[in-house]
Amino acid sequence: MGGISYGNWSSIKREIFPTSVNFECSKIVEYNIALNETREVKFKVGGKNDDEKREIEFELNNSNISLSTSKWNAENEWILKTKITAKELGNTTITVKAEGKTLNTIKVKCVNYKDVFSNAESKRLIDEINYIKPKSDAETEPEYDENYCMQAAERGISELLKNYTDFYSVERGTDKHRNRIGFSGLTAIDRGNKIKANGYVSNQFEFNDYSIDHTKRKSIIDSANYGKVKYDIINFNTGGKNKLFGYFENIISNKIGFHVFYFTVTNGFHTLLLLIDNSNPCDAKYAIYDQHGITSSSGNFSDIAEGIRKQTSWTFANTCLNRFKSGKSSQWDSTKTILWKIQRK
Repeated sequence: MGGISYGNWSSIKREIFPTSVNFECSKIVEYNIALNETREVKFKVGGKNDDEKREIEFELNNSNISLSTSKWNAENEWILKTKITAKELGNTTITVKAEGKTLNTIKVKCVNYKDVFSNAESKRLIDEINYIKPKSDAETEPEYDENYCMQAAERGISELLKNYTDFYSVERGTDKHRNRIGFSGLTAIDRGNKIKANGYVSNQFEFNDYSIDHTKRKSIIDSANYGKVKYDIINFNTGGKNKLFGYFENIISNKIGFHVFYFTVTNGFHTLLLLIDNSNPCDAKYAIYDQHGITSSSGNFSDIAEGIRKQTSWTFANTCLNRFKSGKSSQWDSTKTILWKIQRK
């Protein structure tokens, strides 16, 4: 009686290659990286896990980039890690091979985006804000004053860009001003527009699709009531939340790295910095900073609109409390949010 011989099963299994090797994050189609930057990147081996290791190799078609690791012995569904260093501007094709057989290609682009920053650059900004925080918390003289949120924001940007000429900047330790920039009679809107005029803004966006809960506004008669309503006195109009999120989603799309915004809530009353970490588009994060460091608005990128609403709400409530104390509680301030996306010149 005839039958099928399984004597060569081992060699047959060796011919079952992984189906592909692609970026672990499915949102990445073409990977971009800034000139001279190095990043760790993860790739996933596609296929069914059958406990067979294959030799996987990445071959580059030019020397625009280099890889810290280009060969692995891996099984299907494993995660491969390598560090990509960008050396020359332009496109690179990575040909993926498993045991000599071509599986697919991966595109990497070395770019010079002016408004996308590296981890090292964003860390300089955060370090400066963290340095400022205890001084601001303690209202240390003489550096601390009523415009300190504006000062802190520009000090962060000055370190981000290593630019001590066009932004308010102070030497650490000595508190000596590096330039003559001041804020007397100015608001964040004035400074944001000046930063834009100087060429350091790639995009400006104004948003005011908020609604005011006037019942809660009228209830602010002292600091105790302020605390009860400060985070929900302002809400989004219908569709407003999606509109605000859509702006950010669109502006960082296909731009891997860190994005920085100088921005103001309630039309100039308070100044903040927004940092979006899009180094992994499948796990993007955001954080909002002011002179007291990182705020309560931080976390998953999907929550960014809510984070800005929260900052707008407590700041608006604060302006209402101030107006009550000055006998002007029948009036209220604008809810407008204005953002300036920072770029290199």
